[in-house]
Amino acid sequence: NNSEKQKTESDSSTSNLRESIKKSVKGHEDENKYTCIVNQLDHDDLDTIITFRKALISERILVSRAFRNFDKDGSGELNFQELKAAFIQMKVRVSDEHLKHILKRFDSDGSGKLAFHQFLKLMSSNLEG
Repeated sequence: NNSEKQKTESDSSTSNLRESIKKSVKGHEDENKYTCIVNQLDHDDLDTIITFRKALISERILVSRAFRNFDKDGSGELNFQELKAAFIQMKVRVSDEHLKHILKRFDSDGSGKLAFHQFLKLMSSNLEG
């Protein structure tokens, strides 16, 4: 009877996790594909996905705070000087020439500045090359 109660609680928890993940992909172009995959996962798989997603969200929040801190003029973009100061604050040594290369590489719209989404790509990239 006790093991039956635990199974019911586990099934309910798994169902809640499954629904939480389904909500997060709602409206995505591959929603049906993701829903099929989610339906095949067990509780531990779902719990791992939720934990990983929370960690990603937490990391994005930290990067967002750093970006706002580096954006001294409040423009919503980092210019060369702000990016240079950011690298210095992060204790990353880089020449002006290399920093110009980095800015050009991640400045996808050619503005000469990095918007948050571009900065996020920079922070999650391998800076080699």
